[in-house]
Order: sequence, then structure tokens, then C-alpha cells
Amino acid sequence: MCHTLFLASRWVLGIFILSLLLSPALANIAIGLLFLILIFSKKACSFSAQKISPLGPDLYLWLFWGWMFISLAINGELSTHYKTALFYGRFVLILYVLHEALLLHKDWILSKAKIFYNLMGAIALYAIFQSLTRWSLENFHWVKLPLPDEGFLIRSYGFLGNTMSYSFTFAMFFSVFLALFTCFATTTPNKTFKKIWNFWPLFAVLLSLLFALTRSVWLGVTLSLLIVLTFYRDKKLITSLLALGLFLVSINIFLPQFNWRWKKLTAPKATSRDTRIDLLKAHSYVFLHAPLWGKGLRTQYDEVSQYYKKFGSYNHKTGHAHNNFLEIASGLGLVGLTLFIIIFGFFLWDNWKALIAASNPFTKSWLVGIFAAQAGFHLASFFDTTFYDFRRMHALLFLIALYLVLKKKPSAPPFFLKKSL
Repeated sequence: MCHTLFLASRWVLGIFILSLLLSPALANIAIGLLFLILIFSKKACSFSAQKISPLGPDLYLWLFWGWMFISLAINGELSTHYKTALFYGRFVLILYVLHEALLLHKDWILSKAKIFYNLMGAIALYAIFQSLTRWSLENFHWVKLPLPDEGFLIRSYGFLGNTMSYSFTFAMFFSVFLALFTCFATTTPNKTFKKIWNFWPLFAVLLSLLFALTRSVWLGVTLSLLIVLTFYRDKKLITSLLALGLFLVSINIFLPQFNWRWKKLTAPKATSRDTRIDLLKAHSYVFLHAPLWGKGLRTQYDEVSQYYKKFGSYNHKTGHAHNNFLEIASGLGLVGLTLFIIIFGFFLWDNWKALIAASNPFTKSWLVGIFAAQAGFHLASFFDTTFYDFRRMHALLFLIALYLVLKKKPSAPPFFLKKSL
């Protein structure tokens, strides 16, 4: 029975990791099954520790989840929105479940990274092809490009259904794999790194991120690149990466997507720009009227509507703030925002300390990549609301759990150093 549970937890964890690229619904199912398996194994089997391993900011994690309910109660919304707090607060349980599962299966998961890496590249190629098939010849008039439909963008019809989810998820894993390859390309004479097909998923993902035109993620990826290159200062490699980046950006400037985005930004009625400005103003207004405890988790949108009625605005959309920190502040107040910053600030700082202290070069490369992914994610979150999208949070929580395990258990050489590649 215990051996069966052990294998079941391994394969369900593997399904969860693959679902980060394939299906948010499958990720939710997998994490639920993994939770039940781990709970049962802790009672029945010796392979799983009897006590849950601490993460670091444990008290703040549970306080943050508890504050979601308290904020709703203060605003008289608990009876109608308690399910919302249960749903979004479950990220705490997900983090613990992933951490416990990775403590058991870290080496097995890392040994299968080649599958994930190549699948990521294949999906990126699919996303690029999906965009290309929506172009027409008139979009390639070099002198005066016409304004294409939104249908030409991955944004409307892209993989995972939304360019934001696609971009954030793939950008984080791009950062991790880039750190791995950068480290070993600069520290080993292995001929593996001279084979261009080892790098094709990185090229595909970077190009697909340019096609997706998610501006906030561009900032995050840029920061991640700078972090990685700061740790591995190889002139030839830096020159090659910069040349690749300039080449891809140059291509992208002449494609229909860039023209579409540029005209959307510079038009007399720049709907995307003005809508975001109005949403920032509206959520700031909501926050200032309940600065301590907020207006309640995901219930502040009625107040956003009141802002539009009171002051008038360019639009009347009542969506999220397009700023993760302002969104949390308007919903959960300064208390919630402070707890959020403490929690994820701790993970960033602790990740930094772990990579500085790491003596194993393989472990260090993973930690550099995860730190770069975390930093890029939070920078991009200044221009989008990420905490309430579990398609993105699943990926972030997995990487956080992985670094927490890696700092305790050094890593073996990654897949691309194996002779079988």
C-alpha cells in the first residue's frame, strides 16, 4: 500500500507539473489528488515525515488567509463571499502540498526536466504558428502597415486562452532554463552546448513571448535576463544573447502585431492605455476610502463603479487594477498588502541567500533561475493582476516550493549533461 501511494504521489506530481503548460483545470485536479495522497500517507506510511516541514513565513501565510475572511466580515460580505476566500486562500495549502511532494520526489522530477523543456518549446512553436495563420499578405506592406484585427494576436486566440497566462507561465520557466544553460555553457567544455537543437525551446519561447505582446512580461523577462547574466559573466555568451535579442526584436517590429500594439498606444483614443489609467485611479479611490482593511476580497468592484459615476471617466469597465499590489490593497487594505509583501518578499530574500550560500554548482544554477523568475514575475505584476489568476500562481508556487527543497537537498547534474541527449 505504501509503495503504491509513493508511486501515485510521484506520478500525480508529474501530471501537475505538465499541466502547468497544458491545462489549469488539470492542475487543480492533480493538486487535489496529491493533497489527499499525502494526507493518507502521513498517517499510514513511514516514507513521509509525520510533521509538515516549515516553509519560513508560515505564520504570515495563515494570517494572510485568515485576513481574507476578516476583511470580508468587516465589510459585511462574509456570508455571500466566503467561498471566494476559500478559493483564493488555498494557495497556502498548494504551497505546502508541493513542498512536501518535492521533498519526496525532487530528484525524479529534475531527471524528467527534458520532457518539460521540450514540451514548453513545442507549445511555443504552436503559439507562433497560431499567430502566423491569422495574418494576411496585406499586413506585410512595409511602408504603411494597416491596422490588423485583434485576431492576429495570440492575445485573443492564444494557447491557454489568454496571452497573460501564457506569457507569465512561460516567461518564468524560460528564466529557469536560461540560467541552467548559461551556467553550464560557461563552466563546462562539454560539446553538448555547441548543438543548436539543445537551445531551440529557449528560442521558440522567447519569440512567442515577443509575438504575444505582453508588455509587462517583457519587463519581467528583461530583468530575469539581467539577473542571469550578472551571475554568469561570459563575454561571448552575453554578446550572443544580446545579438539574438536584437535580432528577434528587429523581426518583431516589422510584424503586424507590433504595428497593432503601437497604433493602439498612440491613437487619439488609446483605449488600452486610458482604460488602465482609469482602473488605477478607481482602485486607488477605493483603497483610500478603506485603507486599513480594504473593501473585501474581490468585492471592491462595486466601489469601482461608484468611482466612475462620481467622477466620470473614459470607460466604465470594472475589472482588476492591472497592478497586483494595488488590487490587493483595494481589496484587503494595508494589512493584507503588508502580509502579502512579507510572504513573497521573504521567498525572494531567502532564495537570494540560498543561491549565494550554495556550493553545489548544479543547485546554484537552479536557484539563480528561480530567483530570476520570481523577480521577473513580481516586476511584471506592477502592470497586471497576477495573484488572483491560478494559472500563473501555480507556476510561481511550484518554483518557490522547488527552491525551498533545493536549498535543503543539493541537485544532481541536469538532463542536458547526460550522454543520452
